[in-house]
Amino acid sequence: MKGYSKIDKGRLEVLGNVPNPMLAVIISFFLPGIGSIVTGKTLMGIIIFILALISWAAIYFVGAIAFILYMVVWLYGLYDAYSGAKTMNN
Repeated sequence: MKGYSKIDKGRLEVLGNVPNPMLAVIISFFLPGIGSIVTGKTLMGIIIFILALISWAAIYFVGAIAFILYMVVWLYGLYDAYSGAKTMNN
């Protein structure tokens, strides 16, 4: 399970949770990074969430460049949540 820490792997194995890829994407659609946390990639989820918050706040100061950065972070968050859930299911 590439990208998962020992704590994340152990937590998911103990709880027996197998994340649903579409649920992870839906969660990440509304809250970037949280879908990754749901799939067990806690550190990456926190990083995506913080980057999304910073870029969202920067939209008011920088404008279009920050919006493009936010879209990149948001789309990567969707991808990471989906791929993380697919990896956990295999």
